Amino acid sequence: MAVLGPIAGPTANVRRGPFPHVVSPPSGFGWTPAFNILELLPGVFTTSLDPSSLKPSTAQARYVDAAAPNNASTGLDPALPKQALWSAIGVGGNDLIYIKGSADPTNPTLYEDNMKNWSSNPVQSCCFIVVSNFTTLAPGYAITSTSMPAGGASGRLGTWALTADAAGPHVYEATLLAAHAPNAVIDATVLNAVGAPTALTARASIALVEANPGSYWHDSAGGKIYVRAVDSRAPDTKLRVLRDQQTNGWVNSNVSLYVERLTFEGGNQRAFYGQRYAAATFVDCAFWHSSRQGMELNSSTAGVTQSTYLIRCRALSNAGDGFGATASGAATVVQWLEWDCEAAGNSGASSDEGSSVHKSAGNGAVTSIRVGGSYHGNKTDGIADVGGMQSWVAGSRIYSEAGTSGFYCGDTSTAWLHGVTLTGNAADITTDNAGGTVNVDGSTIYATTAGAGTVARYTP
Repeated sequence: MAVLGPIAGPTANVRRGPFPHVVSPPSGFGWTPAFNILELLPGVFTTSLDPSSLKPSTAQARYVDAAAPNNASTGLDPALPKQALWSAIGVGGNDLIYIKGSADPTNPTLYEDNMKNWSSNPVQSCCFIVVSNFTTLAPGYAITSTSMPAGGASGRLGTWALTADAAGPHVYEATLLAAHAPNAVIDATVLNAVGAPTALTARASIALVEANPGSYWHDSAGGKIYVRAVDSRAPDTKLRVLRDQQTNGWVNSNVSLYVERLTFEGGNQRAFYGQRYAAATFVDCAFWHSSRQGMELNSSTAGVTQSTYLIRCRALSNAGDGFGATASGAATVVQWLEWDCEAAGNSGASSDEGSSVHKSAGNGAVTSIRVGGSYHGNKTDGIADVGGMQSWVAGSRIYSEAGTSGFYCGDTSTAWLHGVTLTGNAADITTDNAGGTVNVDGSTIYATTAGAGTVARYTP
């Protein structure tokens, strides 16, 4: 590896002012965005992007409230909202969908088993905005979850009751058929180390559940599930059984989406799956406890440009990558932005990263920009960009990545790190291929490198 010596602190070529100033894209970078990257203070970056400018044009508003009695209305009257998110999606064309949520971000409104129709809808561009009321449209917060309501009309999960089995005096049971095996059981009253609901540990008997608060057992042969909460309380809406093989957010149309203040919880393979879209914007959203990726674009559509804007989003505790993009279509162009995002605690059976963008053979330009934010405690890497794509990272913090590296440059990819801080990682920077290059400016802080590629100095 051709590599600079580790940079432990600011050096003479760090630009110190005047502040703020616009930072131009690195020479050779394949995307000139319509917004500017600005350095406000040394190592503190933002963008000039106005998120509201990314909203697609909409023709009418629809309203959704989990407390509504049913989905019989059109949802066009705020006094007669629909009950379920899926019922509002794709009903009309180019809708602005207001979702009734809680004014308290720590206690969001729960929409259970609610995104099942996104596989074919929306067929038109849509905005989804969570509000606390339909009059002032003040900010609100909501969760769309693959959890199954206890005693719900679907009959998937029965009503909870203390088990009569003598081995479990603190254990609650409910019917749950094998066809609805849980992807996870989570408890939102207790947050884990990265701020997501705590996942209960799977056990193999009632006795083991009894002996270990914060655990569950799905007896598929007997058609029951047994749980003991961390605090041994009776199961409530904070203790949720996430359904396996259930899609959460999923879009497969050439549309533009804008989603604000909605958390995607659970999901088969992804908490949100972008199989195809023209543009997708997520603002103040979260993606957690998917059976694999948190938010992923995974598209085989050829000859299109697919743009993703993730703004102040979090990908936490997914059993795969937190944020990710893979496009296999010939001549497909991918433009990917993460601005002040966090990816943490994502870990499953594979090599799982906080954020990862992949270029495939035959793609057009595949580029990513990450501004600010933090990436930490993921299974393998904080950020991993591979396949010959280009990435530009400004002002991000990448730390406590014990698996492989903080920043991983795969194959013949090229990266530019400006004002990035990498600390406490297995290797701070890895370039696994002799054709790969990571360019670092003088204000990027790192200590260790690995791999056959090049780490080179550049001046922004």
